Parts: sequence; structure tokens; C-alpha cells
Amino acid sequence: MRCDCSSLATVLYLDRAPQRFEKKLKKIESKDWMNLYECPKCDQLWVIDEWDKYTVQFATKVVERTDWEKNDQTVLKKELLISERGGLTDQICVWANCSKQAVNGVAYCIDHLWETGARR
Repeated sequence: MRCDCSSLATVLYLDRAPQRFEKKLKKIESKDWMNLYECPKCDQLWVIDEWDKYTVQFATKVVERTDWEKNDQTVLKKELLISERGGLTDQICVWANCSKQAVNGVAYCIDHLWETGARR
């Protein structure tokens, strides 16, 4: 039986991953609210955020096992958030002194939306 890793995006919401996705992976290491997993079928590495009832869990593909915990995944997560919300608008962020484009459906750019704690 083959795995789903190659067909999955680089970053995804864990609750939208294929059924039993996390359970099929082997947990290798944990650090700073993140867990490193490896697919036993294809050796793909994944970082999955530790579960917390107040946050959204992401699963992110990782290329290197060395220093995996230092790999900042925020840019990828922000790109997913922009995509989930339908992209950017022609409007400017309402945050004081910000001139970046606002994310569709909100008045903030991705950086200021992220600061509010929004993850979806």
C-alpha cells in the first residue's frame, strides 16, 4: 500500500489531511510545540504542530532532518492562509502606517492578520 505524501501540498491543515494521516506516520522527535514525523513508506519528513485547543494544527513537509526545529514554517503557513481566504485584494491594510495589500475578506495584510492569531 502506498502513502499519500507525494500528492499532498507542502503545508496543509492537519484536520484536512487524509484520514488517519498522522497515525500512519512515525514520531521521531519533539521540540518547542512541534513534532517531527517520518512516513515509513516514503521517508518524507513532516513537522506537525502540537495539539492545543486554541490553535489550528499544520502539517508541513521538511526536507532535512538536521535542525528541523529551526526551519521557520511561518511563510508557508501564511501562504496557506492567504490561499484559504481567496488571495489578496486591491485594498490596503488598515493597520497604521501599513501599505501592504489586505487579505480577501478582512481589512488586514497577511502579517497583521497573522498577529491577530488568525490561522484560517
